[in-house]
Order: sequence, then structure tokens, then C-alpha cells
Amino acid sequence: LCDDGNYRESRWFTGWTKVRHVEDFRLPLVVQGVTNQVFVPFGDALLDLHDTCIGIEICEELWAP
Repeated sequence: LCDDGNYRESRWFTGWTKVRHVEDFRLPLVVQGVTNQVFVPFGDALLDLHDTCIGIEICEELWAP
């Protein structure tokens, strides 16, 4: 496939270009009501715990029509 695989297909997806940068994303009101949380961090970050490090990568198709 173009660009070495399904999940890095630049014809259909735009990669996050802000290295080690996190932005605050405002949650929809319905989610705020359930979680009591207004913002969530979004961007390039890792959770660095005592004995492990957690990171994920998702495709834009999860939130874009």
C-alpha cells in the first residue's frame, strides 16, 4: 500500500505534526455531564508510569465523517 501500510495512508489521513505537543479538547456537554470533566488532553503524549509506558495511535476516521 501507499506509504507503507494501511494506517499511514497519507491520501486519506493527516498525521499529527506537533511532536510532543498536547492540546486541551473540549468535550461535548453530554460527555461532560457523565464524566464531570470539561477538557481532555489530545496530541502526542505518553503515560509514563512506575514500571511501564503507555501510548496509543488512532485513526482520524473515528471522529471525522
